[in-house]
Amino acid sequence: RPGRAALAELGRTAPAILPALACASVIRCWSGIEGYFSDKNPVIGFSPRVPRLLHAFGFSGGGFQIAPAVGEVIAEMATGRGGLMMAEKFSVSRWDAAAQAA
Repeated sequence: RPGRAALAELGRTAPAILPALACASVIRCWSGIEGYFSDKNPVIGFSPRVPRLLHAFGFSGGGFQIAPAVGEVIAEMATGRGGLMMAEKFSVSRWDAAAQAA
């Protein structure tokens, strides 16, 4: 968990970025391990093993920044209205070929 000093520093600096936070209270916090894939790309797309299961994980620290776009792509894929450009770069299966070649 983040320490008290880190939360105090956040309380001092956050309002400079977003003034409405000056009156905010911290009621809980989260910390965890950041996951990174070797190619620095997330997994986005349909599971090759489970029908209709859509994956969206492994954002290597960029999840908050790209979440709106990923949400739109996943919604389009789930409803059959679109796909993902360069889908092979984001497929969970992208390591299968490398594992078979090794």
